[in-house]
Amino acid sequence: MGKPGAGKSTLLNYALEKAREKAREKALEKALEKALEKALEKALEKALEEAPHSNDVIASFFFFGRGSDLQKSSYGLFRSLLQQLLNQDPDMLSAFIPIHKERCKKERSDHEWAEKELRKFLEIWIPNPSRNRSIRIYVDALDEAGQDVAAELVKYFKKLTELPSSTGANFQICFSCRHYPVVVPKDALKISIEDENKEDIATYAHENLKDHFSDTDKAELEREIKGKALGIVQWVILVIPIIIKSQQDGENVRKIRQEIEKIPRELSDLYEHILSLIKDQKQKRAVQLMQWVCFAEKGLYRYKPRNFSKITQDQLASILRTLRASYVRGTDGEPLVDLVSKLLIWRPQDRWSAEQALEHNCWLPIALEQDRRYDDPAEAARSKRALLEDRV
Repeated sequence: MGKPGAGKSTLLNYALEKAREKAREKALEKALEKALEKALEKALEKALEEAPHSNDVIASFFFFGRGSDLQKSSYGLFRSLLQQLLNQDPDMLSAFIPIHKERCKKERSDHEWAEKELRKFLEIWIPNPSRNRSIRIYVDALDEAGQDVAAELVKYFKKLTELPSSTGANFQICFSCRHYPVVVPKDALKISIEDENKEDIATYAHENLKDHFSDTDKAELEREIKGKALGIVQWVILVIPIIIKSQQDGENVRKIRQEIEKIPRELSDLYEHILSLIKDQKQKRAVQLMQWVCFAEKGLYRYKPRNFSKITQDQLASILRTLRASYVRGTDGEPLVDLVSKLLIWRPQDRWSAEQALEHNCWLPIALEQDRRYDDPAEAARSKRALLEDRV
């Protein structure tokens, strides 16, 4: 506000110019950020292309006791590991090809390799003077292969790690397994996860409870959880939702701590405790869900859409040619094909806008049909009656 001539318009104009300058600066800043991102991305891609390959060859296998035979057997392990190693190490592949050719002379080309053949090749390759790349293998859930198989695999791979290498290339393997059955050699380097993750559990509890409790109450609950979890992360993940639900139902911290005391320490007992919390009216649905999981012939995985890469300009041109060829000139479909073609032009600056698309003549028959209906009283009445019937 201000009196005439006090400079209201001048001040407003000044503010407007400053706002425009700031907007231009922001736009320039964003443009520069995008340009830098693109330049950095291209530089990184080029560096990765030109960089020498790592000298380490890495392979992995995850045993799955409820999976197919290949997912839970030593045969599946060796097939998977060799396929990964051969794909990464050209020298190893060169050594494998003559063996494969010799074998093809004796057997049919579609004949499956025996496990002992795959093991033998690894035993030959590990001490081979031609091997100049270190190999690291990671195997998860070894216990799910069964006690005897697991123990035998540990013995086999321990023997491989002890084989000499004239080039100094290492061979290392890392297993993950449960404490029982005991399959790990006494002299192996061991990490007991539950003894090392107490601070991680405290961090997880803090992050999930901080929005529901005061600092004092949260600290008490974190101590309770950390003490009772005994390093079992899955226990914490299952218990924290129970705690939050109790807080949302109006329970005080003292009551919640009493509930935590009643929660079993063992996971199997905890699962039973959680199932006991299911209300009577929902038990039938819960049983159905469990039946689906237990009796499913295949794993119940969420559908993941395929990742389609962007099409090239040549591919787009081919699509448009096919589209145009699918309609004969002069037919009803031609205007629609023409519109789609204009919306799919490669260069954005040449591509039709939404406003232009709405003005295309392909919509003319629809507009004329609507006009005809409104001009004809009988047709309008029929349309209104049909609309009412649809609503009913």
